Amino acid sequence: MWGRAKVEELFALFVDRGSEGITTGKAIACLWPGRMADENTQSLYRVTYKRLVDTLKVKGIQGNEESCK
Repeated sequence: MWGRAKVEELFALFVDRGSEGITTGKAIACLWPGRMADENTQSLYRVTYKRLVDTLKVKGIQGNEESCK
């Protein structure tokens, strides 16, 4: 379903955090520990996030994307 491991990990992270939410910086730290949250890593996060949203849309699951940013 996911296609890429990091997409699945990001989904699990959102589920785990629930309504508490998570910042981009904390998500990056969880997904890529030890990696600087520089522009390249933030871009990698955005691509992973977009793939997650696209995967959920294909499966007919849509929500408020803004609540996950």
